[in-house]
Amino acid sequence: MTAKTATKQQPKPQAGRKAVGKSTIPRGRLNSPELVKVLLTVEETAHKLSVGRSAVYGLMRRGELRYITVGRVRRVPVDAVGEYVAHQLGRSVA
Repeated sequence: MTAKTATKQQPKPQAGRKAVGKSTIPRGRLNSPELVKVLLTVEETAHKLSVGRSAVYGLMRRGELRYITVGRVRRVPVDAVGEYVAHQLGRSVA
């Protein structure tokens, strides 16, 4: 008797739905200069600032961190993170 190994197949996305986590960018081009990120998610911003998501939402609510709304989600411009840090450094020194 030979034992067959079962191979797990990935579920196919339903018609009309986008596959989550799949990129349309070829793997070799993910780090190319023309694909520089200009907007960060709240989670990415929290990671860069070493704080939690709630803290980032609080900074946005208080107007301390610039953001834009894309559809129903918030995105933080990359330079806004640096501006926030520079403002905090200037305020703590003064």
